[in-house]
Amino acid sequence: MEENELLIYTQRQMALGRARLKKYVIDGRGKPYPYRQIFVKTEQYVNDFLRGKTGKRWVIIPGLRGTGKTTILAQTYYNLQDRYGEDINLLYFSLNEAVDTIGADLKTLLSEYERIIGESYEVVNKPVILLIDEVQSDPNWASVLKALNERSSKVFIMCSGSSAVHLQDDADISGRRAVVECLYPMNFCEYELICNTIYPERGLKKELLDTLYNSRTADECFKRLAALKGSVDRYWSKIDRRQWTHYVAAGSLPFALSERTLGDVYEAVLASVDKVISKDIPTLGRFSLDIIPVIKRLLYVLAESDVISNYKLGEVLGVSHLTVANILETLSKAELLIRIMPHGSAFNSVKKPSKYLFSSSVIRAAFFHMAGSSATMSTREGRLLEDIAGLHYYRNFNSLSRGEVSYDSAEKGADFILKKGADSIAIEIGKGKKSPKQVSNTMKRIECKYGITICSQTLAVSNDGQSVVVPWDFFALAC
Repeated sequence: MEENELLIYTQRQMALGRARLKKYVIDGRGKPYPYRQIFVKTEQYVNDFLRGKTGKRWVIIPGLRGTGKTTILAQTYYNLQDRYGEDINLLYFSLNEAVDTIGADLKTLLSEYERIIGESYEVVNKPVILLIDEVQSDPNWASVLKALNERSSKVFIMCSGSSAVHLQDDADISGRRAVVECLYPMNFCEYELICNTIYPERGLKKELLDTLYNSRTADECFKRLAALKGSVDRYWSKIDRRQWTHYVAAGSLPFALSERTLGDVYEAVLASVDKVISKDIPTLGRFSLDIIPVIKRLLYVLAESDVISNYKLGEVLGVSHLTVANILETLSKAELLIRIMPHGSAFNSVKKPSKYLFSSSVIRAAFFHMAGSSATMSTREGRLLEDIAGLHYYRNFNSLSRGEVSYDSAEKGADFILKKGADSIAIEIGKGKKSPKQVSNTMKRIECKYGITICSQTLAVSNDGQSVVVPWDFFALAC
């Protein structure tokens, strides 16, 4: 890399940032894309910094490829430039592009920008805001940004990257004074907001979550849900019901929404998965090159059966069960998969296999499409719906340490068991009509305050009064 190349590249990012990011902010008709929920949080961090409040000056946005991280940075860039203009030093760049095109690293780029603005980061007259995409492209990203964060209180850093960011051995985020805001695949309300500009009913999601999981009994849960039916129906009256079917099969990853056909969506999704496998995972240095092809084959197997022992997977794939365990751990941390532990003691959890769901139902649907699933249509759709539920429980409970989700490994047991404090709830996911029998089976063995069966039936309390049947119309708006 020549010094002149670095200068030209950095100047280009400063001059063309807005033009380069336009496609992520404005659609083909010139209409701005709506903001997702995470934008409200990240905007608050920036605003607090610019108002001089003591708070977080380093925000990390990890997420699976295709979840819309660049869009969040682009919207932040536009918002800041429109509001503050020349009163701030604002720079966006994609680190993987800098690494690939001119061989630059993060430290060198930050030093060059400091030289161009003509002031040291410690004494700048105007606050500096750095928006860095694909930050994992430099293996030293964490130590470089930690040093800058500690060096100057006049610099705000927002960086994004694939979830492999979490896998860097030196990325002790909690010790680096950073706040992590994970970007997940879109829930249904976000999908409707982005695709059709249909806004959710104010406060409804919070009320649904509280009702589903904080009621004292099944009867109380039923009565509270019944009281929310008007708001739920009002939201669905704005929506073409076919949108739900499309969301389940193809709608949770924003980058694929522009594809014209389902086949195009699935090709794009699998190409994104390939990048995770071929680019993100090898940087960890945990697998030999001959293991990389095994990873995708494992995902194909899991698409057909989410509960299977590591020993069985090893036999199918021709690798050791320890290698399988390492692959599954990596894919879970990369947020391609969500691990659901079997319910019970730590000893029993070791003996029984975990359940692995896909973080986006679209990924499983893509594997179904490309491999030609042997499962029935009903079974396939049921697995996609379970993926949606799995992400719901992971993002609302496990990831926030607000509860623990497991599954009942006994025959004909519930799909999920949510434990919050001393209380547990048995939960079953179904396509079409579904009997509450499976949650009842689980509740006979495991003490639960009530059970929930999510399916396409009418809102009701079970005959024994121990569980509530919840239509997807309600659950979809709580995700």
